[in-house]
Amino acid sequence: MNGKALQRWRKENGDYTHRVNYDLNEDSIVFDVGGYKGEWAKLIADKYDSNIFIFEPIPEFYNNIKKEFEHNPKVQVFNFGLSTSTQQTQFYLNKDSTSQYHNHKNRGRPVNVELKDFKEVFKSIDLLKLNIEGEEYPLIQYIIDEDMIGKIDNLQVQFHEWVEDSPEKRKTLHEALSKTHELTYNFEFVWENWKRK
Repeated sequence: MNGKALQRWRKENGDYTHRVNYDLNEDSIVFDVGGYKGEWAKLIADKYDSNIFIFEPIPEFYNNIKKEFEHNPKVQVFNFGLSTSTQQTQFYLNKDSTSQYHNHKNRGRPVNVELKDFKEVFKSIDLLKLNIEGEEYPLIQYIIDEDMIGKIDNLQVQFHEWVEDSPEKRKTLHEALSKTHELTYNFEFVWENWKRK
């Protein structure tokens, strides 16, 4: 993560300000892709009572999230990730750095997971949150290429700096996203949000 951006993020208490301040209500559709512990989804559920769909491919994380929301029918939890195609693959388990990329600096033990094509579950989305450890680059490009981006009101994403050529890839996506969306906050390689124009 970018050190200066992370300092600013912490100073502004971004996890409890920027990341949860949206024009949402009980009818809104929220996708949490990369649910991990479900903490962000819980903040959104408590604040807005929205319809939340959590996608978490790691069984251990999925089971914990499922238990957390077992009494909330408006939160649905799925034990698969979202990607550019449907496939079985391996992730490398290491807490919040769990990733499918072999070259990830924090590679952990391998876990078999299921990914589904984003198009299989896509619908109009009020808020799409992506924290998927490097897969955000191809997935966002796929969403743009397949003309799904116009039905996403807000895209909250954590771009990961350890991905090869990440500054160039991020810049390319910024240029593409700026055609339909505008940045509402931007903490480089920490968190940023794109709102539909």
